[in-house]
Amino acid sequence: MPGPLTQPSFAYDGDTGKVSGSDTSEAHAGWEKSRANSVQEIVLEHIRKAGTGGLTCQEVEDLTGLPHQSASASIRNMEIDPNWYDDKEPFSRYNCGRVVKLATRRGNQHAYIARTLTHAMPSDALQAPNRRRASFKRDYDELRDQIGGLLKEMPSSSYWYSKLSRIHGGGGHPSLDTQ
Repeated sequence: MPGPLTQPSFAYDGDTGKVSGSDTSEAHAGWEKSRANSVQEIVLEHIRKAGTGGLTCQEVEDLTGLPHQSASASIRNMEIDPNWYDDKEPFSRYNCGRVVKLATRRGNQHAYIARTLTHAMPSDALQAPNRRRASFKRDYDELRDQIGGLLKEMPSSSYWYSKLSRIHGGGGHPSLDTQ
């Protein structure tokens, strides 16, 4: 595995993340990518120094003077760095990013610690990264397609309600069930 600070974490298809088709977002991502290594080094060094208490994104911003977008993007990229964390395997102190989210919250934000400190923490103090937004979008698109199919079927079929109940997870009102 790569050592800390040897290369920046680019967890979004070799990039820092951007909105596809937005020229300003793509331009900003190019600028962020050019400075990602030095920004991530600064963020990781502050998180390391904080020890097992970790730092929230706001605390990183306050300590470094970095804008929120830079601090949060650096933390997220290091949290889900595919060189360290395999999201197809169960999350653990051995399968995690360069920084790891703690269950601890301060100011309504999770704190993060350096990967090297996970051995000093109880397992239930560590949290897996949130799913990538692409997963949420895929789930949303699938649900939208299912509902679209129901809307087309409603005028010509009496089975749409039972299908809707399956999409929703069952438990519809018995008087509305149609067979």
